[in-house]
Amino acid sequence: MAKAKGTLACDKTEIILIDIHGGRGRMSITQDQVADIVIEKTEIKKLFKKISTEKATVNIRKIHPSPYLLECECGENWAAYKAGLKEFATYNHITFTDNT
Repeated sequence: MAKAKGTLACDKTEIILIDIHGGRGRMSITQDQVADIVIEKTEIKKLFKKISTEKATVNIRKIHPSPYLLECECGENWAAYKAGLKEFATYNHITFTDNT
């Protein structure tokens, strides 16, 4: 089985994203840098077909493009990543939107 592309670790004050999309390989993001977290359905192109997947975007103040993780690349860890982001947002009073 292929290694999951996106890796996420959350604690109460920080999110660490490793091997992510959005122009950066590794980021440590503190709660005061996060504007909001959005999870939405999206379609991506894989080889010659489009795949429907979920995308978690961590919108950061003053940094564009925002880093994101894709469900199809996180594999079986997606549910845990999604729960971790929701818990982080709730604890730090950050807007969390789940449009799935």
